[in-house]
Amino acid sequence: MRKKYDHIWVNAMLVCPSTSNGFNTISDGAIGVKDGKIALITTMSDLVEVPSELADKVHHVNGHCLTPGLIDCHTHIVFGGNRSSEFEMRLEGKSYQEIAQAGGGIISSVLSTRDVSQESLVASAFK
Repeated sequence: MRKKYDHIWVNAMLVCPSTSNGFNTISDGAIGVKDGKIALITTMSDLVEVPSELADKVHHVNGHCLTPGLIDCHTHIVFGGNRSSEFEMRLEGKSYQEIAQAGGGIISSVLSTRDVSQESLVASAFK
């Protein structure tokens, strides 16, 4: 019998994006994933079946924090170059692959950082 989910993570502290206040917290939560997509976010008490009957693989996280749906936007304090032109390309609908083919993307950051002296990188980070 095919199970409802491929994976289920149980006994987790969940921090989920929310349109009302930025995020919701579920202290004793479960997340079910089917075909690589989140298909269930609920509390342990609201699970209708035991986890092993719901999913092929059950992951017990023992209260650790999971952040389903969080996209890791980040920056690095030490870098060379500038990729601000890529923002406009994104607004125009260009894909990451198209931006990379035009000389942008992470490779451009790596190459630009390699071209800057260590002293310059340190000085820009201190600002």
